[in-house]
Amino acid sequence: MDSNQKKENPVKRGKFGAAGILLLLFVMAAGAFLPAAGLLACGPARKAGTGDAGSGKAAETAADPAGKETPVAPELAGLARTEEIIPEYAEGFAIFRYEDGYTFIGIPQGTSCLVVPEGSSVPEGLPEDAAILRQPLDRVYMAASSVMALYRALGAVDRVAFSATAADQWYVEEAKEAMLSGDILFAGKYSAPDYELLLDRGCSAAIESTMIYHHPEVKEKLESLGIPVFVDQSSYEQSPLGRMEWIRVYGELTGQAETAEAFFRAQEERVRQVEEDVLRDSGERKTAAFFYISSGGQAVVRTGDDYIAEMISMAGGQYVLSGLRNANPDSRSGSVSLTMEEFYRAAKDADYLVYNTNIDSSVTDLSEMLEKNSLLGDFAAVKNGRVFVTDRYFYQATDILGEMIVDFHRMFAGEDDGGMTFLRRLR
Repeated sequence: MDSNQKKENPVKRGKFGAAGILLLLFVMAAGAFLPAAGLLACGPARKAGTGDAGSGKAAETAADPAGKETPVAPELAGLARTEEIIPEYAEGFAIFRYEDGYTFIGIPQGTSCLVVPEGSSVPEGLPEDAAILRQPLDRVYMAASSVMALYRALGAVDRVAFSATAADQWYVEEAKEAMLSGDILFAGKYSAPDYELLLDRGCSAAIESTMIYHHPEVKEKLESLGIPVFVDQSSYEQSPLGRMEWIRVYGELTGQAETAEAFFRAQEERVRQVEEDVLRDSGERKTAAFFYISSGGQAVVRTGDDYIAEMISMAGGQYVLSGLRNANPDSRSGSVSLTMEEFYRAAKDADYLVYNTNIDSSVTDLSEMLEKNSLLGDFAAVKNGRVFVTDRYFYQATDILGEMIVDFHRMFAGEDDGGMTFLRRLR
């Protein structure tokens, strides 16, 4: 038995080793807005009713000493709570385990979920708006591409039976191979799933990205067909370790909690090693900008409170737009468009430029980037040969975001790009 799943009373709180994340904030713009923190939400598998009776109350939250809202575990009839796991870095979930294999995934500002063991009934006491996810969740429709890497890390790609991403668009090799062999079927894009295929082949759950909120009718249709919808919002975590920590949630859904814990700790250790190197280095921090040029000729950059900016800081660098915030306080986007003149003023003296080819794959060499706008030729990083591009795999590699922090650290140290995972020098 997984040691983390042993039953005990009183409640055992999950223990986590402290990792001192080094956050350096460089304010460049006054009067900026901070976007609201994003959270995960789970669409209800079905409403509480006969056999699935809720208590008639919504999920409760409580503020910790730092003012952070955390879920309160419900009192489920006949089930003792055995353990709680409050994440160290993520803000969008908490995990509560109960006797007999039940798990409640609490969401501070969203719909919480109860994972019900195979063949078991739903206990009373569940908040009325909680989703019900019944095991085995072994024929999943994966419409959130960033989650597939977490399933790969858990050895659970075989739990995925349907994909909203075509085979040639996967950079997770295990997913691509499974689609080519027919083990995973293309079931339509997230916005237009093949409902008939999902029903005929027994889809057990749909894992969606937040893009599904642009098509609420699709989510409602899936739920009306009895297919529970789990909306992944790990992308709203502003901490890179917080994003990776969501592997704990999928450890619960796949029954691989122990594997999830070990994998996350290994990535955390990779980041800790970088932090220790940064602390030993007393030199001046190198500056960097992360961007791409849109079809409209604007520079699309990350805000200063985005996880990319934090990774740069954790790696020992300084993000040149650290004070930039999204002007819309209700937006959860970490991207902002600037005119080239604005970008030039902010980043022309940056030591490094990192071009986001995950979004704009048309740039394969330095000349192609310079064709985007002639002003780029005047940037110090271009003149000094310090321009890098991201690998297309990066945004699907949620499981190993720590390697990007390692790459940034190597970049700032002037190392060759041959040993990097996600970055390549543009020549």
